[in-house]
Amino acid sequence: MNTTENKPQTTNIDEAIQTVVARVKTEYSVSLEEGEPIRLYVDGLCENPGAMHIGLFARQRDQCLFAEHMFVGHGTCNEAEYLALKCGLRILQEVYPQPTLATPATITGADIKNVAPLVEKFRSPTDEISAFFSAKLHNAVKRAPANTEPGPELDAFKGSLATELNAIIHGQPIYNALMLSGIALRPATQQLLDQNPQGMTLARLNRLVLEDAYPAEIQPKAPVQTFSDSQLVTKQIAGLWHAKDKMQSYCVFLRKMRKTYLYDLTKISRNDNQIADSLAQKYIQKNSGRSMSIDHGRFSPAKQVPPAVKRNDLYNAVVPKETTEFIKQHNLRPKLLRLIQLVKAGEHDEAIAAARQLEADALMVLESAPKTNEMLNMWLHNTIDIIRKSVQMIIDTIESGDEGEVEYVAQELARDEGTGSEIYESQAEMARNGFNPLQDAGQADGEEEI
Repeated sequence: MNTTENKPQTTNIDEAIQTVVARVKTEYSVSLEEGEPIRLYVDGLCENPGAMHIGLFARQRDQCLFAEHMFVGHGTCNEAEYLALKCGLRILQEVYPQPTLATPATITGADIKNVAPLVEKFRSPTDEISAFFSAKLHNAVKRAPANTEPGPELDAFKGSLATELNAIIHGQPIYNALMLSGIALRPATQQLLDQNPQGMTLARLNRLVLEDAYPAEIQPKAPVQTFSDSQLVTKQIAGLWHAKDKMQSYCVFLRKMRKTYLYDLTKISRNDNQIADSLAQKYIQKNSGRSMSIDHGRFSPAKQVPPAVKRNDLYNAVVPKETTEFIKQHNLRPKLLRLIQLVKAGEHDEAIAAARQLEADALMVLESAPKTNEMLNMWLHNTIDIIRKSVQMIIDTIESGDEGEVEYVAQELARDEGTGSEIYESQAEMARNGFNPLQDAGQADGEEEI
């Protein structure tokens, strides 16, 4: 399969976003879990200046919401990084317009960032909402510990305070017109308030109100957590670096968006952003990532694939559980080993029949496997294509009577684990057994790190 195929490219970003949104809604179609934040990883690249490509990977826990590549016109690397974040958030907003469902309904001790001022407000309340909390909290958590330096004592106190606040959050509404007087509610809080929520949604509203009432003491927890490896983008949006020209317009847009579509932005290393990086580099050939090809009847590694995602946990994050289970249930290895046994035993008629059946089974796996993102589609196609070509090679060599050639193909397809068979280790074994078919860094001899 040609992994560097040229796709129709458009510089109309709005149209490109809507195309991706339609695909995400139909091909991924994932419902959000309550109380679990959405994590969006973004990356952008270009030849500076040149064609800009972005990679977008969104997940909730171990469920992939989408993993997409987009061409977004021509510009600079910095612009590509900004567009990655902007496009990723716009897609999320279209698919999940009310992400407050992903807002945690509880707080932790770590969410309390300034404990002494918060406790003082509860101990000596000067407003309605502080008086409300003061009446419900035990005296033990209304006096800060003598030692407020970071350490076990402070952590234990904040944990106790968080436990009592959570009991209040999961009770009655903690707001009324008088109580909220003078409190600047965020748009997301007001939207939820207008819905007259009940149950867990009410608890989430109570938490948002708590954050709005004590913004200097309680760390807000946005339902969308975004991650970029661009220091410029993260610093400028945080207001720590000055933005100008086109970057300023992107920065202003994203700051405004955060008021209505709550998200946090965190700077991470490129190593921690491998999936988005690989998706951004989808159509760029690099010596990182290993695939297999068959050239003139010989197996050879072909370094012409998107940069490798080199850890099984990352691959498993992209591949949904239903696909993993399907691949495990339709493991072709036992049939492959049976075929090799027949070849080595000289049972040529039976071997040809088994080869035909293996080819049919491989085609069935390809057509039936749940395909939820382009990266997975590519590797399924590549793996099955290799197996089908290999099966035909076995049939051709059996019919030609070339026992040496049969032995070569048999060894390449079915060497014992750990003996270095490229086709077996990097494609057949890993893909059919549900492991990462993108070559693991520890097993790829001579493979370059990204």
